[in-house]
Amino acid sequence: MTVSRQQLERILKAQKYRCFLTGRPLTPSDVSVDHLVPLSRGGSQDVSNLRLVTRGANHAKSNLLLQEFVELCRDVVAEDRRRKRRKRGKPKRRPRARPYAQRCDDFVSLCQDVVAENGRRKYRR
Repeated sequence: MTVSRQQLERILKAQKYRCFLTGRPLTPSDVSVDHLVPLSRGGSQDVSNLRLVTRGANHAKSNLLLQEFVELCRDVVAEDRRRKRRKRGKPKRRPRARPYAQRCDDFVSLCQDVVAENGRRKYRR
């Protein structure tokens, strides 16, 4: 089944031009279509299975179900908090290579947004 431009625009308006996973604003250069139930896990191309997300969020979610991805993000955020608590008062170590560290920081930031957006979504309605 092919999804029409009008259907994608309806999804975009329903999401208030924000990423379904992170709540970040969507831009034409950074928008991607995500399947709530991935095709590799039996999902369909039906409009009810599609959401618009940022490319980074879609890449990070990969073929996980929404709840699996949210749980992964909760674990990442919790581990980041534990790591920061342990680091307090310790002498500074040599910094990690920037490209790797930046990717890790970006992923933690993305996960923080996913956890926050999931919490807001639960209380809407």
